Amino acid sequence: MQTFDDRDLRDIEQHISLHRKRQRPIRKIGDVISNLFARRGYAQVQFGAGLQQAWAEAAGESLAQHSRPTTVRRGVLQITVENSAVMQELTFQKAKLLSRMKELLATEKIRELRFQIGPCHG
Repeated sequence: MQTFDDRDLRDIEQHISLHRKRQRPIRKIGDVISNLFARRGYAQVQFGAGLQQAWAEAAGESLAQHSRPTTVRRGVLQITVENSAVMQELTFQKAKLLSRMKELLATEKIRELRFQIGPCHG
């Protein structure tokens, strides 16, 4: 039968401690999938659909048909509108729309809405 002395035990402990340091920390599967989606660009597609849906809910059906959200950068949500009449109506409702979009997209930390005229479909 083999016996271990103090030196052998120290070597084993050192080996175990070195091995533990090399191991990656355990990550949640949700975090792994989120990172994968972000790297592949799937998150942008999902966010785009969520952004469209939130805008339709906040603006209402009639205004949403003549406008569309395009991007969120540094807390500014850019909305493209078909014409100046729609832009004026959205400008009148800007405070209400901003408040509602902040509720619907809380993680985006939207702090401002900007409107521009451009194509809204296709």
